[in-house]
Amino acid sequence: MKESATTRSARGTWSNLRRTAVEAVVVASEATRVAHDTFSAGDEVAKADASPVTIADYAAQALICHRLLEAHPEVPCMGEEEASRLRGPAGEELLARVAEIVRTVEPTLSHAQILEAIDAAHCKGGASGRFWAIDPIDGTKGFLKRNGQWAVALGLVEDGAARLGVLGCPALPLEPGTDPSATGVVFVGVVGEGAYQRGLNNSAHNEEREIHVARGENLPLIVAESAENEHKQGNRTARIREAIQARMIPMDSQAKYALLARGEATVYLRVPVRRPEGETLWDHVAGVALVEAAGGRVTDLRGKALDFSRGTHIASNHGILGTAGPPHETILAAIEADYAAHPPHH
Repeated sequence: MKESATTRSARGTWSNLRRTAVEAVVVASEATRVAHDTFSAGDEVAKADASPVTIADYAAQALICHRLLEAHPEVPCMGEEEASRLRGPAGEELLARVAEIVRTVEPTLSHAQILEAIDAAHCKGGASGRFWAIDPIDGTKGFLKRNGQWAVALGLVEDGAARLGVLGCPALPLEPGTDPSATGVVFVGVVGEGAYQRGLNNSAHNEEREIHVARGENLPLIVAESAENEHKQGNRTARIREAIQARMIPMDSQAKYALLARGEATVYLRVPVRRPEGETLWDHVAGVALVEAAGGRVTDLRGKALDFSRGTHIASNHGILGTAGPPHETILAAIEADYAAHPPHH
């Protein structure tokens, strides 16, 4: 059947969006690695909610937004950071450090362009159309720890669903069980078109190769879950893991989704702490798109599809479960049984 002009145009648009997203994440990931290797005490500050933000967060968001808006100004950006702390006399020193990191990969960006790019990520989302969801450093605590994991996460939402995801994981080994010094991976997935990984800056591994969730009968259950207890209900998570007889890989950031997408884990489990507004979009869009593109399944803990149409939060879902496929219903049943036996306190 001959492809229509409309179909060819749509295919070309997705190809362009994918290419731009990968390029943006690659340069931002390189900048975060530089920031990580040169980090000093003054490079971290606390936000109003006491969570940490670093020069790497600001630099990565500036680099991503600059690239995205140059190539696709019609697609708005939603991001975690804003630049108010970098403005005025009080922010001069911090802004200078951010600019120093940015210019390791984009030498010509001025202070004004950096501030403008950071604050361009002000989209509030919605039920129709497209927008980018950016978490410049997902897993800031992993970034701040020796040997921790962090991810530069960029997802594209279309009509309330995650469609494209790119994760830059500068500290993740290229392959499971390989030389831990050979690190730095970029993952990309477009739902319906497959998922791929490539090296971040290792020329021997810079060709994309297709990845899939684990396949086969009676897969061992390996749960990727947060390394931070404050990000999960630890007791409930442990009971569910015990009920399904799974072992755990604790890890910071959306790198956990990457483990599921390439078959290193078979389950992603996010049992939420008490947060009435729900999970934030930028913490999950990229990872969810990647796993679904790799052939996995992602729902909330009740089996409902994730709804990314409600602004900056996933307000109508409770928790997140990602699997390689066949064990999904079995794990949902174990989760339901645990909630019945141990109702949450309100």
